[in-house]
Amino acid sequence: MVQDGTSVATIFTQTAGKEFKITVTGYDRFGNLIDEFNEFGELTDLTATISPSTAKFTCGVWAGSVTITKATIATTIFIASQGKRGTSNPFQVLHGDVAGFEFGTIATQLVRKPFGISMRALDEFDNTADYNGTVSLTDTTDSIKTTAQFRHGILTATVTITKSMPDVVITVDHPIIIQSSNPFFVLIDHTKEEKIGIPQEIELRMDAYFLPADYYPVITKEPHEVQINIASFYHDQGLTTKRLFGTIYKIEAFDEQENPLIQGYGTGSFAFIDISYDKQALGSIKEDTLRVYKLRNNRWVEIPDSVVDVIGNIVRAKIDGLGVFMLSGAITPQDLSILVVYPNPFKPSRGDKCIYFEGLPANSRIRIYDISGHLIKEAQNQEAIWEWDVQDNYGKLVDSGIYIYIVTTEGENGLKKIGKIAVIR
Repeated sequence: MVQDGTSVATIFTQTAGKEFKITVTGYDRFGNLIDEFNEFGELTDLTATISPSTAKFTCGVWAGSVTITKATIATTIFIASQGKRGTSNPFQVLHGDVAGFEFGTIATQLVRKPFGISMRALDEFDNTADYNGTVSLTDTTDSIKTTAQFRHGILTATVTITKSMPDVVITVDHPIIIQSSNPFFVLIDHTKEEKIGIPQEIELRMDAYFLPADYYPVITKEPHEVQINIASFYHDQGLTTKRLFGTIYKIEAFDEQENPLIQGYGTGSFAFIDISYDKQALGSIKEDTLRVYKLRNNRWVEIPDSVVDVIGNIVRAKIDGLGVFMLSGAITPQDLSILVVYPNPFKPSRGDKCIYFEGLPANSRIRIYDISGHLIKEAQNQEAIWEWDVQDNYGKLVDSGIYIYIVTTEGENGLKKIGKIAVIR
């Protein structure tokens, strides 16, 4: 019998977050019920999560409902009022049903290097739930597509991400719960050959040490920047080359603070860039003349030794640094509307070597006559440009004077253009 204190009725196993009833009785020092005891008492427990925290005795008894939200193997409830104290029996508090998952923090990773992840299954009060189900795992790079098994509320797995990018997130998918990890960086391993790209569009293959450590490359298609737009506008004004629309790509590298890599890459190493193209989009561009161009000082400059794979529909080039790249090629004019002949007049004294006929359709025929109407030069040309060395059909330099040129095209809708050239020796 309790003397000069309170007694708590026996409590059996409970569930976190669910109410359960308890009864507390106050006794005097002789073990008699204090039926005139009508005071407030303070409720506490070993988990410090009991609610409510006060109880109002009536005629020496308090009977009410309480909730404990922390799961534990054993806790005890304490009550104190007016110097009287009581203690319950130890009892277990079980976790509730699974309400969510919690990822362990994922740090920066390297592309194609396996790393471990961990998760806890939680009830609504963040207690580890004894869950043993299977969940699906995916990520924002589409590298991870697998399932994993929880065992007693804990999941550990090893995964690999094959694409370098910032703010990667892994997601666990459960029939009623979807939870994501913290965003983290996936960097390239700069000590090894690496490749990144946009499927079916562009691929960048980097030699070891092409980029410094702790940087990740990013490819942006058709970036809208003033200097790119200006350079493209002037490039398209040319008569012999034309950019292939939809093939401009900007390749950059950033560190984990989003600072762009300005210099320090490509030292003693190289990368290869493959840009894909659609044959149906070529239009007047001759496929075998496609080249990779790089933006330098606000103008498009051809990268030497570009290689066209007409079977794989790819143009490949070797590059020594990042930047903005595109495809461009020689055009085959469809008519004579853009034909220009220069320099006119032709003056060897200022360094002129040839007279150029630029903007010629395929299979153009060029005939040049002197002012008397004598044919002095004739040529059949397949390219968009023909260079006249200002010699006649016999290899003799023509004299100063005015010459007439006639350019014609073949076919049922054959075209003709006539013009004059001045030679001043």
